[in-house]
Parts: sequence; structure tokens; C-alpha cells
Amino acid sequence: MDITRAKNLKVGDTVHCPADRGEPGYSGRVEHISTTEQTHMDSKPFLWVTVRKSNSTAHVWPSNRLG
Repeated sequence: MDITRAKNLKVGDTVHCPADRGEPGYSGRVEHISTTEQTHMDSKPFLWVTVRKSNSTAHVWPSNRLG
């Protein structure tokens, strides 16, 4: 997800999280969006986003990995 789309996210939106650390990808609901823009070593901007997996655990993702 590019930074413009990430800045337009709202709590309650549904996003897709990719497969990670042997776990399959999933869709989850946004619980929190950081207001501080970060940058990767390659200068690409992102926001930290907390996503809850269907009434289960919540995970923090960099917005550039979300869909």
C-alpha cells in the first residue's frame, strides 16, 4: 500500500496482511494507525498500522506490506 492510501486509512477498515513467518496471509480490521511517517532504508515512507485478525490477535504492520 502506498503512503497516500495509508494516510487515508481509518480505524475499522479492512486490509489484507501478507503471509509472514510461516503463517498464511489474512484480512483483518485496522485498530490503530500511527500519525508519524517513517522511512525505510530505501527512503520509502510508511506508517505503522495495528491490524486485528478476526477476533483474535492484533499485529503491527508497516503500511507498505498491507494491501
